[in-house]
Amino acid sequence: MHRLEEAIQLTEAIHLTDEQKTKIGALTKKQCEESHALCTQAHEAHKATHAQILALLTPDQQQKLHALEIAG
Repeated sequence: MHRLEEAIQLTEAIHLTDEQKTKIGALTKKQCEESHALCTQAHEAHKATHAQILALLTPDQQQKLHALEIAG
């Protein structure tokens, strides 16, 4: 079941008022935006660390690392 379906079922099961639905919707939207921002920050930190690591490697080591990253 998807999160949206779960939210709809929960809303119906506990009989939220329109005011509660509005307030909960605003809270969940804010949480989603904050989570997205944190994810973006983590991604940028990962990229920066990766660049720093690459700078410490020899060209041969960089090529090997790149090949391993592509191979997954």
